[in-house]
Amino acid sequence: MGQIYFLMNKPELSIINYDTARIHLQEKMEEQPDDPRIHSSLGIVYAMIGRKEEALREEKLGVDLYPIYKDAMIGLSRIEDLAQINAILGMHDEAIDHIEHLLSIPCLLSESFLKLQPKWDPLREHPRFKQLLEKSIQSVDLRGSDVLTAGELCALFPLLKIIKSQTRSSNTFI
Repeated sequence: MGQIYFLMNKPELSIINYDTARIHLQEKMEEQPDDPRIHSSLGIVYAMIGRKEEALREEKLGVDLYPIYKDAMIGLSRIEDLAQINAILGMHDEAIDHIEHLLSIPCLLSESFLKLQPKWDPLREHPRFKQLLEKSIQSVDLRGSDVLTAGELCALFPLLKIIKSQTRSSNTFI
């Protein structure tokens, strides 16, 4: 709800709801102290209520608990959360550094998502962010090229999951 009120430009209601989320997440963290999702979510909440040190501490824990080498998809989500926290806190260059890293490897983040997601609004006027958005993914004719961009690889992930599940469930593939 805090995010909804934030997007509706109702900061008082946003902070009240983020503070309620903070309390809930702190309780959850006591139950599941090694869950990186809770640390990342708490980091975002702290950032939204202006508690910079706590936000960065929690996100660092989230990233450290689930590094990329442990699970590429989940680990990448923690880095995206770190970029979002940096953006909220006004640490725009750090946020863009993380985004550039994510765009350089196969992941779900793409220039198109950056254009659409309001969580990146704090970066919209930054020259480096504008430059990233100008590099929008262009479709590639796969018949004429065997090189895919990171964004194109990301777009294939859902299809690969379907293929993998179909090949496990039967010996035939359509």
